[in-house]
Amino acid sequence: MEWIYEANPANRNVYQHIGLKGGSTAFVLTLAFYATTKAGDRTQIVVFFNDLTPAESALLNKNLNTFIQQCTDPVSHQVVINALKP
Repeated sequence: MEWIYEANPANRNVYQHIGLKGGSTAFVLTLAFYATTKAGDRTQIVVFFNDLTPAESALLNKNLNTFIQQCTDPVSHQVVINALKP
């Protein structure tokens, strides 16, 4: 699952561990992602979608990388935290 180092060697400068595994059919999309930064911050994301329409599948596949990037971005984390505060 740590093929991401091979795909982008610069990831070694940021992450102690990082991995991604996904799979899909026309109606199902799955993804498991984990990362530990050099600073020790950890993120785990698991996504399961079932019974997708072709349009939903295309939309999710097109935007999944952006979703993961936003989930691992500290600024995005703070935006979500602030939005959830009472």
